[in-house]
Amino acid sequence: MGDTGVVSYNVLRPDNYLLIPMAMRILSQRDPVWAGENIGKTNIKIGRYGCTITCLSMLSDYFGCFKTPAWMGDNLRFTNQALLYWQSVSERLCFNFARRYYGVNYPVIDEALKNPKKAVILEVEHYHWVLAIGKIPFTKIYRIADPWTGTKRLSTAYRYISGFTTFEKN
Repeated sequence: MGDTGVVSYNVLRPDNYLLIPMAMRILSQRDPVWAGENIGKTNIKIGRYGCTITCLSMLSDYFGCFKTPAWMGDNLRFTNQALLYWQSVSERLCFNFARRYYGVNYPVIDEALKNPKKAVILEVEHYHWVLAIGKIPFTKIYRIADPWTGTKRLSTAYRYISGFTTFEKN
């Protein structure tokens, strides 16, 4: 169903801040199954600008209520520029929007990664969103699921983290 990979970890180690002790689909916003679908009531396509909702789709799998990026585009609320109304996550999914942060706060990100009932998506370079799935110990480098490539990478694939959003399981 458009899956491009699975992340699976068997051990949750505090020094590694691994997000998931279970399987989670790694998705690409450019998957042809949904890439041509609109975001909300706009003509803006998931394949080009759907990184946020693709991250949310991966999180929905992690939290046990999987919805595709196309479902997100049809069922969450957006501005007429296809920007997500964060609160609509809490209204429609099995997890809640907690807070949107501007800039980087490593202790808050790290704390979210340590808690299996929390999750964080990172805004990189002020334009793209990726899902944090772990951390390299003793660094400020995160393991990410990148919806542009549909692969696991390191946050160093981007120049900097410009913000982040946290979520919590209902």
